[in-house]
Amino acid sequence: MESRDSSHFTDTFYDWLTENTDIVRYLQIDSLNIPRDPVAYDIFLKEKESSQLLILSAITNFLNLTMRRQKPKKTLDFPPPPPNSSKSVEMATREIKFLQQEEYDILNENFNNAVNKLTSLIDFLAQSHAIPAKVKITILTEELFRDLQSKPKKAEYIKNQTEFKIANLCMLYQNDADSQAPDDTLLYIFGLCIPRFNHSVHFLELNSQQDRFNRWLFSPTNPIDYKITEFLENFSKLPRRDFTNQVFKLFGFLKEQFPQKDPILGSIFVIMFIRAIFDACIAINYAYFFPHSESRAYTIVSKIQMKDINPPKEFLPIFNGEEIARDVFMRDPRYRSAGTHVTAAFFQTNPLDALFEIHLALKDMHAGLASRRKPNEGRQVLPFETIFTLFFGSLLTADLPDLEGLVKFIVDFAPAGRLAPEFQYAQVTMNAVLAQFETFLSEKAKSV
Repeated sequence: MESRDSSHFTDTFYDWLTENTDIVRYLQIDSLNIPRDPVAYDIFLKEKESSQLLILSAITNFLNLTMRRQKPKKTLDFPPPPPNSSKSVEMATREIKFLQQEEYDILNENFNNAVNKLTSLIDFLAQSHAIPAKVKITILTEELFRDLQSKPKKAEYIKNQTEFKIANLCMLYQNDADSQAPDDTLLYIFGLCIPRFNHSVHFLELNSQQDRFNRWLFSPTNPIDYKITEFLENFSKLPRRDFTNQVFKLFGFLKEQFPQKDPILGSIFVIMFIRAIFDACIAINYAYFFPHSESRAYTIVSKIQMKDINPPKEFLPIFNGEEIARDVFMRDPRYRSAGTHVTAAFFQTNPLDALFEIHLALKDMHAGLASRRKPNEGRQVLPFETIFTLFFGSLLTADLPDLEGLVKFIVDFAPAGRLAPEFQYAQVTMNAVLAQFETFLSEKAKSV
């Protein structure tokens, strides 16, 4: 009992499929039996339209809230070679700049193609009666979204080639690094760090250039060497929560000597400085940052049951309430990977790297959550309670030698008001984790 224009709509439908063959493999097309009763037919159409709107909403949200935010950002121009450089240095620098541009062009083209595909799909689904009444379409959104976000293999290959050539360039510079002026040395260190700069969280990941920066920072060529020496001799007298403010004050003196106009280079500069100072100070007085204490949270990790945290069952392997929560979450590699990052946070020597590991743990936890969503379930935002419960369970898979010490380290030494939103979220989440453990400890004490 189809509309009189059924044949026209069918033609429109199959014309679109022909023009968008690269999306067809994500569509599951089934034939439906159309009710002959007019009342049943109206109900049938309303249910079909409602289902189609849910799919349309999920795809639209993914495009606007996820995909568009992943638009490639052009890598900061690689610094030019200094005057009188060898031909090999000049050639290597040109090759690196060329490869960086080529990688950006490929990623940008891939991004634009993905946006165009999603836009075409949304426009088609938004058309009234675009899909024939007798046709049911199931869109494999999980696979579609995953593939649209994946980087082209050519871009990955070019990135690896770029990093290889940068490593070779480092070797070319190593021999004459000591003979360069201090600002030239810093410029090249920062330039070689650019490929490891994470634009999404505005953070420089730890890399081999940190050792080179440390050697420069603690050498007589550094014009504020005497101030750094004085700070290292006296920092133990500072209140813990004043330490990081004094580190930034110290950095201010260095920044006056070597101002960086570009915000990316400025961020690289301060992050490397913070790492260097924290490393040096922890080597001098470890107990100042991590005073010895017995971890009370560690004592109950193996006693927390699933009924204690009551997580949503749809995002986890099958379990019963009496099972140990750690054992259940260990069954899922995504949640287990999140726990690995939490463990890594315990071994960081500065709050920024610790928060970065927590951020990665949260990302892996979200990946575990996404892997268990059903196709066409949409991308609705889950309540914080749900997200937190799943992260708490992921954290139980980690080795927790001193959870209280880690949280206090982050709270006392993270630069207040200077963190990226993702790091602020990581810090708030860890505060909530500690509070949850305190609640469990209190309840366990009452039950004894």
